Amino acid sequence: CCYIALSYVWGDNSNGDDASYLLEGKSLPRTIEDSIAMTKSLYYRYLWIDRYCIDQSNAAEKEEQIVQMAQIYEVAQLTLVATAGKDPSYGLPGVQDFTRTMPCEQAGSVLLVPFPDHTPMYDITNSKWANRAWTYQECYFSR
Repeated sequence: CCYIALSYVWGDNSNGDDASYLLEGKSLPRTIEDSIAMTKSLYYRYLWIDRYCIDQSNAAEKEEQIVQMAQIYEVAQLTLVATAGKDPSYGLPGVQDFTRTMPCEQAGSVLLVPFPDHTPMYDITNSKWANRAWTYQECYFSR
C-alpha cells in the first residue's frame, strides 16, 4: 500500500485530539488538515499520522505500533515534515490559505522586501520538531 507519513510535534498531549476526538465531530488541527490537503494534491490516498492511526487508549496496540515506527516511516513513499510552529495548530506554511507576513517598506514606487537574517535550514534545525527524539527517529528512517 502506498502512503505518505507525517512527522510533526504533537504539542500538549492533554487536549485529546485522537481518533475518538474525531468521532465527536470536532475539527482537526491545522497541521493535520494541511497534511491531508497535501496528500490529496500529490494524488495519494493514504496518510499515516501516528496520533490517529494508533489507538492511544490501547496500551498493547500502542506498544506494538511503537516497535514498528522505523518500518512505518521507512516504507512510506514520502514523509511530510511539519517543522513550523510548536504544536499541530500552526499548519504547514504554503498550504491552503496560510500567508506569511513580511515587513516591507515603500520607497517611492519601489517595494523593499528585506531578506531573512537566517536560512530555512536554520529555521528547521532550531525548531521544536528538530529537538525531539521521536521526530529524529522519523526523519532518520524516512526515505
